[in-house]
Amino acid sequence: MGLSRYHSFSGNVYSEPCVAPRAQQEPVRRERPRNENFKRDYFVGSRNVFNLNVLNFKQFLGDKEKTLVMFYNSDKCQPYGLENEFAKIADKNDNDSYGFGAVDCATDGPICTGEDACQTPMFKLYSNGYEVSGIRDTSRFNAKQVFLLMVMTPTLVGSRNY
Repeated sequence: MGLSRYHSFSGNVYSEPCVAPRAQQEPVRRERPRNENFKRDYFVGSRNVFNLNVLNFKQFLGDKEKTLVMFYNSDKCQPYGLENEFAKIADKNDNDSYGFGAVDCATDGPICTGEDACQTPMFKLYSNGYEVSGIRDTSRFNAKQVFLLMVMTPTLVGSRNY
């Protein structure tokens, strides 16, 4: 005799429903982008910082709860020094819902213009595709401070539809 919706033993009916225990579910972890639309940004030099361009910028921002983007201009001969700090942030991150991207304004000017990133270098923080913060004066920040900004900024609910 199998159990029906309610337990029944020896003619006694109990009012609690017979529900199978729920299986423990692992939290859903988003994979880091691995397709050919997302390639490593060689200026920054981290395997966790992706080169963003007009073809993948909006998709990358919409796929992550929080995305930190560095805007730079490769036509300027000297490195900024920030690329090392940015690489440290990305390499220490263990949260798969955070993304790190870089936009070269020398080759992807329309993105920089559209995002009001005319002065480089600069950082912008996005949450589910929406801009939530920007750092124009990068000389006053180090990697730890920028990462704290990323962690402490609330996540916006819902992804932006482009």
